Amino acid sequence: MTGIRWWQWFNVLAVDAAVIAVAWQHTLASGTGEMPGFGASTVLALSVWLTYTADRLFDVRRKSIHDLLSVRHQFAKTYFLTLWKIWAVILGLNVAIAILFLSRDQLSNGLVLLAGCLIYTFINQKIASRFFPKEFFVASIFACGAAVFIELPLMDTFALALLCLLNCLLISGKEVSIDRALQIRSLSSDRYRNRSSVLAILLMSSSLPLIPTSSGWPIALSAIGLGIIYLRQDKIHLEKFRVYLDSTLLVGPSLRLLAAAFE
Repeated sequence: MTGIRWWQWFNVLAVDAAVIAVAWQHTLASGTGEMPGFGASTVLALSVWLTYTADRLFDVRRKSIHDLLSVRHQFAKTYFLTLWKIWAVILGLNVAIAILFLSRDQLSNGLVLLAGCLIYTFINQKIASRFFPKEFFVASIFACGAAVFIELPLMDTFALALLCLLNCLLISGKEVSIDRALQIRSLSSDRYRNRSSVLAILLMSSSLPLIPTSSGWPIALSAIGLGIIYLRQDKIHLEKFRVYLDSTLLVGPSLRLLAAAFE
């Protein structure tokens, strides 16, 4: 396994995805006045981590470390059994927190989302080598996860899903060699790469005027940031590209929450 630099650890450990999910949960909730409590935020963070980590562990289970081109997959392969043990402990902790701190409605919504995550993981592992539009499903699940414990306008959730879709398409478009090594065919595979990225950008730009003001400008800022990084992608190393894109998703929430603190 190649050396892991300090700026890669959040991504390698899948912590970045959990932080991004909670940041958007609070950002979208701030527009409704219904802020999520400890239970909702913690269960969301742990659930996202569990989903991302399990997906990586399943991806590498039958692969040699020499076939893995990304640092995150090499790390998952190197510490395969240890990560599964930690995963089991986190799962138990997540279930306990959900039972203790979530309302009955929140638990019901969470179970529906859990079912969706399990179905996605199963189908992805079964047919990804032929074709599976994982970017679409990851974006949908991520957006629904941010909204599952609070009541959000449908347009807010849809806009976040589009932002996540754009992020996923740009990442997988850049990481086509990594997916090829994992025998994964998705919307950003060679055949669909250019068309899917253009489609995502068009969807995002056309929907921005329809997004409510409270969540529109944070989403717009992150979308613009993704676009700038996309235009400069040829000058950005593969590993840095993913970190930059994921970090850009935090720009909108960070500024929105900062503005809210001064209101």
